[in-house]
Amino acid sequence: MQPGTRAARGRPTEAGPRGPLLRLGTSVPTYLLEAYMPRAQTQDACAAGQRAQAAVDELARQGVPIRYIRTTFLPDDETCFHAFEASSAEQVEQAGRRAGLGHTRVIAALETSQPTRRCSIKKGR
Repeated sequence: MQPGTRAARGRPTEAGPRGPLLRLGTSVPTYLLEAYMPRAQTQDACAAGQRAQAAVDELARQGVPIRYIRTTFLPDDETCFHAFEASSAEQVEQAGRRAGLGHTRVIAALETSQPTRRCSIKKGR
């Protein structure tokens, strides 16, 4: 069995230092792209997610297997996480560059629940 593929009992498996961990119940690797975002730019978190989605749409039109899931902003940590499903971390890095998300790091993740779509960042939080 290749690294990053489903094990016999349907459990996620790991691959190499940057290899994917899989979402429970699926065989598509999930990654988090971590980017610095100052607390003063809270409103920009939603815009960054929209840029990430646009970059993924462009890559998908070019045949790259990638999907944007959601953006999570942690204002106290000045960190923004963008979740993607993709075949490799390199594809996620490419989406981050196209979206202009700044200096980023891509890490494999394990999703344990279904994502929902919404962008409700309120000013002053």
